[in-house]
Order: sequence, then C-alpha cells, then structure tokens
Amino acid sequence: MSDINRSEQRITQLEQQVQSLLNSVKTLQEGKSKVDSTIADIHHNHNLMSSSINNITTRLAKYDTIIQQLTTNINLLSQEQIAQHKERSVKTPKRPSPYEQTSYRATKNRYNLRGNKQGNILAKDSEQHPLTTDDDTDTPDDAAMSDGAVFEGIIDEVSNATSSESKFSVKSYNPLNLLPQFNATR
Repeated sequence: MSDINRSEQRITQLEQQVQSLLNSVKTLQEGKSKVDSTIADIHHNHNLMSSSINNITTRLAKYDTIIQQLTTNINLLSQEQIAQHKERSVKTPKRPSPYEQTSYRATKNRYNLRGNKQGNILAKDSEQHPLTTDDDTDTPDDAAMSDGAVFEGIIDEVSNATSSESKFSVKSYNPLNLLPQFNATR
C-alpha cells in the first residue's frame, strides 16, 4: 500500500508541476505579447523621430540659406559706396508756373468766365455801360408765366366740416391687420 500511496503522491506532485508549468507558459505568452506591443511602439516612435529629424534638417538647410543671404546683404549694406547717401537731382519744370497769368486773364476777359468781376471798369465806364440790366435780374414776370386762369374758389376752406371717415391711426396702416390671426387691436 505504501507503493500506491507513494505513486499517488508522485502523481499529485507531477500534476502540480504540470499546472505550474502551464501557468508559467501562460505568463510567458502574455509577457511576449506585451513585449511585442512595446517593440511595435518603440519602432513607431523611432519612425516618428526619424521623420522629425528629417524635417528639422531640411528646415536647418533653409535657415542656413536665409542666414547666408542676410549676411551677404549686411556686407553689401556696410560697404561705403552703398552707405553714402546719393542726392537725387531735382527736376526743373519746363515752365515757371503751371499757366501763364497773362493768357489766363486774357481768356477770362474774352469769354466772360466766372470770377471775372470786371474790376478794371472805371466809374465813368459804368455810366455808359450799367453793370446790371433788366435781363440780368431774376424778378418773375407774372404775365409771361400765367395762362390767365383764376385760382380763386378752387380750394374751399373746410374747417368746420366733419368727416365720416375714421381718424388716422397707425393700426390702420399696419399690413398685418389684413390677416385675421394678426389682429393688432390690443
């Protein structure tokens, strides 16, 4: 009997070992999947970093070109030839004034332009040629403007007459009053 007990104990020990080995294998498989996902994350991050480094190097190359151009421009500006202020030559006009006063006054006097106040007319000249005539004044001539019609009595005064029409109110001119659902008699 003791052999049977021993063999049963041995079987129980082996079953426990198998169970612990199965648990260890499960743990290793879970660990492997975690390691695989971590490696995939590391690989993805590595790709992101390499693309970022490529972007940075292209930007650095652009900035280097800009800095080189700026240095060239600064060197050119610091040279004495460009730094000296060149005075521009002033353009001389063809005529001393935009128009000649004599020809302007002659044209003004000839065509009686506005602004011609006839300041050169003396007092004795004004007796011979009066400054204003009847044609120049703006007084209305009723005979020339009227056809002879008489306007008396056409419009009668209606001060005491009472009308049967309703009084004016804002409500009467409201277009919404035409619709029954918008009656504005509140």
